[in-house]
Amino acid sequence: RTADGAYVLAYATIMLHTDLHNPGVKNKMSKEQFINMNRGIDDGNDIDPTFMSHLYDRILQEEIHMTGDNAPSEWQNAAALNPRKRQTMFQKQTESLIKKTENLIRTKPKRRGSKSIDSKEMPNGEDKGSEDAEKKIKKSEGDEGETDEWYDAKHADLGSLQPMFDLLWCPAFATFSLVLKENDEPKVAKLCLENYRAAVHLSSLFSMDTPRDAFVKSLQHFSLLGTSKPLTYKNVEAIKMLMQIAYTEGDYLQDSWGVVLQCISEYDKLMRRSPASSQAPVDVFDSGTSAKDAKKHNKRKEIKVQQVHHQNAGILREQLDPALVDRVFTQSAHLSSDAIVDFVRNLTQVSQNEVYTMSETPRVFCLQKIVEITYYNMNRIRLVWTRIWNILSAYFAKAGCHPNLQVSLYSIDSLRQLAMKFLEKDELAHYHFQKQFLKPFEVIMANTQAQESRALIIQCISRMVLGRVSNVRSGWKSVFVVLRIAARSRDKSLVQAAFELTERIMLNYFTLISNTMSECVATLGSFAANIYTTISLKSLDYIAKCAKHLAENCKEPSDEQKKEEAEGKGSASSRTSEERAASTFPTWMTLLVSCSSLLSDKRFPLQNRALELLFGTLETHGDVFTLENWAKIFTDVLFPIFHGVGAYPRRDTIPIPADKPRKDKPRKPKPPPPKQ
Repeated sequence: RTADGAYVLAYATIMLHTDLHNPGVKNKMSKEQFINMNRGIDDGNDIDPTFMSHLYDRILQEEIHMTGDNAPSEWQNAAALNPRKRQTMFQKQTESLIKKTENLIRTKPKRRGSKSIDSKEMPNGEDKGSEDAEKKIKKSEGDEGETDEWYDAKHADLGSLQPMFDLLWCPAFATFSLVLKENDEPKVAKLCLENYRAAVHLSSLFSMDTPRDAFVKSLQHFSLLGTSKPLTYKNVEAIKMLMQIAYTEGDYLQDSWGVVLQCISEYDKLMRRSPASSQAPVDVFDSGTSAKDAKKHNKRKEIKVQQVHHQNAGILREQLDPALVDRVFTQSAHLSSDAIVDFVRNLTQVSQNEVYTMSETPRVFCLQKIVEITYYNMNRIRLVWTRIWNILSAYFAKAGCHPNLQVSLYSIDSLRQLAMKFLEKDELAHYHFQKQFLKPFEVIMANTQAQESRALIIQCISRMVLGRVSNVRSGWKSVFVVLRIAARSRDKSLVQAAFELTERIMLNYFTLISNTMSECVATLGSFAANIYTTISLKSLDYIAKCAKHLAENCKEPSDEQKKEEAEGKGSASSRTSEERAASTFPTWMTLLVSCSSLLSDKRFPLQNRALELLFGTLETHGDVFTLENWAKIFTDVLFPIFHGVGAYPRRDTIPIPADKPRKDKPRKPKPPPPKQ
């Protein structure tokens, strides 16, 4: 039913095959173990046991072999041999493969129905020379009336052709690049660029990184993008060929994607240059003849460079279709699983170079393209999407903390757009993709110093909660973390905006946050400890509401709920009250500690309300705690309240020490009482 189920079943099949046919595995997996191992993999459902049983029997009876895999049986026990014997067997197999390759290359198949070239078709009497050459070839090869033919390489011959390409690509690269550099004829340029394309294609088939990177970087060099040199016909054709290679060989480019995307970034930079910028400003504060001459020289140079840029932009507008550039990003949805990860990783690196440039104003072209390709690839399977988002999440978190406020706000707003799109999908049970998706908001909120960025994050979270509240599952944890960070701020407007969102959640969506009650209580505790008394008192009221909800969950279900549960109609929990109390006790401790920590606050209304809530909660709902729970409450909640009480004795109990005679002055005797 789902792609994830197919993934898991395929992996389980490979494991079963290894377990059943590997002689090193002694305890083989049984059919029942195989079926039990794969329960619930199809979106929580079990696959048909008959199909699983039939799959097990087929794997047991027929070992899977790759096409053309005729390895000798001695290799099956190679793991039990010593390293020297394994090395000898490896050398024998290598020599055998080399001989087969040599025979395959030397073998020249005969052409069926081949016709000899008529001497009348050869112009200018060239038939005699060709006949002599044909006789010499026949004589040297010892053929009897057989003619040579062109051998078309097939996919099965790739192993034989790779050594040939490994020897030829370097001199071919030198030849093509030299001819393309010194020749401006369109026909020659097209021929050389077509050879570039073929070389990149072969490098991709043979998985050879060095020649592929060399040819792609050479195309980047001939494109002249990012330089101040005027473009010619061959330079524009080099750009077109680079876009064509990105479209046809995208699954194999790997790190070469960085070169392609850097060229696209330079292309966008060139096309955004305004013709009005060719007028250099005049500096009216110049003083000194030599300095003035030097500035005039620099201005002339800048004007010349700008003219070249405007000329190049005009050439590209006329000869290069923008759809070729856009196709690189729109077709990213068709890249393979590994290729899209390479594409995203290199795109973030190029975007980072744009955003963190020191020589000019930061640009967000690639950041905008990141948002686009994320839309295109959001429907990929979960395993691939997780790899993609691990890269994008770290980058968005870093860009959101950018010192340039405009870049930071643009990154946060882009993240909001993606989050709104992502929250349109329902999250499966026991998964936490929403929490991973909203994680960059937490990182930015905790690390940025710009109040504008924090305020925008609160607005984004508010829009997501109000717009997609019915689909939020694990994302509630990230929402409460962001609100908890905002509650610790001293910016009144930020705290008020965050608390208004918290109030909406508590009043309108309280039933949706039952699984994240611990985070909710911790957030309310942070608001209660804030410097604004009104917000603190309201937070304590909501904490009391959470205490009541926790107490209701710890009680035994009613007789009607038990009856519905027995009939399979209800959803009442089958756990005992002790089990429910044990699962909710960490949340209880968070609630009680939040109240006890406010007893040392200097604000008397807040202190009094926290004291009433703490002991009122223990008195009203104390029956849900076990003896172990009470021991923990006394140790971590109640005893710290009275810490220090009795350390200083009362004034009326302080003993008055007796007068002691001083050593330096002897004590004088008291005078006798006066006589009457």
